[in-house]
Amino acid sequence: MLWPAGFIAGVAAGLSAGYFPYATAALVLSVFVLVFLVNYRVRLRCGRTLIVSFLFLISLAFGVAAVKINYAPAPDPSELAGSEILIKAKVLSSPQKSLIVFPDKTYDSAGREIKGPRQIKISGPQEFQLCGVYNMRLKIANDIFLNPGGTAQQLKARLLSAYQLSNDASFIANAECLFSRMKYALNSMMQESFSADSAAFLMSVTTGYRGGFSPELRDAFSSTGLAHLISISGTHFGLLFFVVFFFFKRLLALAPYRILAFVTIYATPSQIAAILSMPVMIFYLGLSDMNFPAVRSFIMISFLLAGLLFQRKGLWLNTVLLAAVIILVFRPDSLLDLSFQLSFTAVICIGLAADAIKKVREAQNPESKNETHMTGRITEKIKKFLFSSGIISIAASAGTAPLVAYYFHYFSIISPVANLIVTPIAGFVMLPLALIASFIFLFTGIFPFVPVIEAVTSLCIWLIRMMAGFSLAEVKTAAYPLAMLLVFYASLAVLISMYAFGLKLNRCFRLKTYAAVFTVGLLLFSAWPVKSFFSDKITKITFLDTGQADSAVAELSDGRVLVIDTGRNGFPAASYLGYRGINRINALVITHAEDDHAGGAGYLASRFRIGEVWDNGMNRYSGNLAAIPKRKMLRGDYAESGRHRMTSLHPRDSFYTIFTDDSGENNDSLVLMLDTGKNRFLFCGDIAQEAVDDMTDLEDALKADVIKVPHHGSRTSADELFYFYVSPRIAVVSSGRNNQYGHPHPETVSLLEAAAVFRTDTHGAVQIREQSNGALEVRTWKDALFVPAEDFSTELANFKRLFIVW
Repeated sequence: MLWPAGFIAGVAAGLSAGYFPYATAALVLSVFVLVFLVNYRVRLRCGRTLIVSFLFLISLAFGVAAVKINYAPAPDPSELAGSEILIKAKVLSSPQKSLIVFPDKTYDSAGREIKGPRQIKISGPQEFQLCGVYNMRLKIANDIFLNPGGTAQQLKARLLSAYQLSNDASFIANAECLFSRMKYALNSMMQESFSADSAAFLMSVTTGYRGGFSPELRDAFSSTGLAHLISISGTHFGLLFFVVFFFFKRLLALAPYRILAFVTIYATPSQIAAILSMPVMIFYLGLSDMNFPAVRSFIMISFLLAGLLFQRKGLWLNTVLLAAVIILVFRPDSLLDLSFQLSFTAVICIGLAADAIKKVREAQNPESKNETHMTGRITEKIKKFLFSSGIISIAASAGTAPLVAYYFHYFSIISPVANLIVTPIAGFVMLPLALIASFIFLFTGIFPFVPVIEAVTSLCIWLIRMMAGFSLAEVKTAAYPLAMLLVFYASLAVLISMYAFGLKLNRCFRLKTYAAVFTVGLLLFSAWPVKSFFSDKITKITFLDTGQADSAVAELSDGRVLVIDTGRNGFPAASYLGYRGINRINALVITHAEDDHAGGAGYLASRFRIGEVWDNGMNRYSGNLAAIPKRKMLRGDYAESGRHRMTSLHPRDSFYTIFTDDSGENNDSLVLMLDTGKNRFLFCGDIAQEAVDDMTDLEDALKADVIKVPHHGSRTSADELFYFYVSPRIAVVSSGRNNQYGHPHPETVSLLEAAAVFRTDTHGAVQIREQSNGALEVRTWKDALFVPAEDFSTELANFKRLFIVW
């Protein structure tokens, strides 16, 4: 069916036009010209080609129009940091002091309507009441980070004031609130009746609540390729439909003959079962979290039920495309959502694999199907089931693997096996029992089968953890350009189009064409890793955006990796290392023990292999960090790696600070100089005036090409003499947006007027790359982000961003 494909293409064109206006216009015009040329050359007597092409072009135009009507680009989160906004919100999650809201309208502090964020995570001094309506004045938090590998996170906001607007009967009594109360009751019961991990798994498949997972268990689901099990999707809707439909059909078969004969005058048993199943599916949709996979699955099930009612069976691809169209009509930006992309890609790949299996079986020798022995028939069915399940699992994993690798930077090797083992247990045993028990509980207050459900759920979790523990369960992969992802899925789209709409070619030539398209796409997709493998290794120093904190990653040309400080929680550093495909840290450097520099050390130790910890000898460690070898670095101590040398300039063994407040610990900060043989990089921690005075006698030993400015650029962190000796060409300030200290201080910035100054609060992450000839190249993550294009030069810059990888 061409017109749904045209509408989806129109939505894609409308979304891309904001960043690539000229290229999008040229591409759309080319499509129009191509369609008319095809119609001119291919003149079918029935005129079908002309009509279909016309519908395609009209639907493409409607897709562009849907974007213009229903889409507004989200504001830059970094620009909202520290600002005040007014929203009106309905509380539809569990009563609590923090929740995620989706404001319909947003206003600035003066009451003017503005383009606000789609979702905000808020917290306040009181518990918000379920189904309450509130007017809220919020201040967006400053910890909005711009880093490579950073995922689009919810904006966090502090509640300045809140008062309940209304709790009228019309709101309390609506279906949305009724389902929210049901979900809350179910979640509360499961948390009380099951173990923590089992409750988290069961809540995710019944009510869609995924907040109960521990980080370790969530990672286990991801690394085994089973994350789809904890998001209500086609698996859950399909299985529920299967159980409910055949239950009603079987119930009808057991009805007395007279009743059955009377009923079937008006409808077949399948039609009656379809009608009875529909309310159950609607109820489950309301109970779910209404995410993209759930909505898509509900729409597809609805089409299937409609086909049963009207005794027509539609092609599965048409159903998938129609489901996508319905979602995109109301939310065109859904096309940019990862959940939407993964959901529809997986379904399409599964459909293609299922069709391929069907064709293989149809081509088999009919005589092979006439097995006379019962044992032989059972064995044959088992073989077919395992073969089909394996092919479908591999197809879904392979089709979504580029998306997973692009967003999460890993490939799940064990995914096909894990899906083959765990999905049947979870899908055919755990899920039906959980759903049946949930429905019974909502109507009777009794939740049956608790011991059985707990045993089956625990078995699934044990299997997932066991398989996630394999050393090759997942393979880390470095980031690759967006252009590669687009090429791969463009090739897949061409294949699907050729498959669905056909080419007037003989079978042999058509298969060769399919193979050629796929091979070209695969080769282009593989071009970047091949290029990266043979490219020269260079030293890269990346100063991460961690707010009013510090963290930097040094990737040396010999492959060694150093992390200098961790920020408050280690998340930005871990995300960047994942983005680079790094799973080992050769040395974790802790300049001093304050939370803004060392708070994430434990988190990094739990997720990465760490060779050594370097510090000033004054820190104490526990947990995973305690077992890692330590190296005390005092003035004059150094470590070498190839041509690189990391030398400690401070503190010296006889250094003592007279201050007892925070500046005392700051003055004890470890100061390191990284000498690459071509350039020198100075990392200063949070040193204050005492440490600066103690270091100035080093004079020329302080000379550096790049400096990480001490103590976030505070006024007392360094003086004119210190910067005279350092004489940096590039200075990087790690400071938070709109921080309460006013960092970096104007006096400090004035002392650096001879250097190029980069700030993480305005530029995001800052990366300095040392080329093979010693030249230094500076990149900022802010410059790597796509920006709306109003002229050709901006569009050209966006094209370059398609190929940017840090």
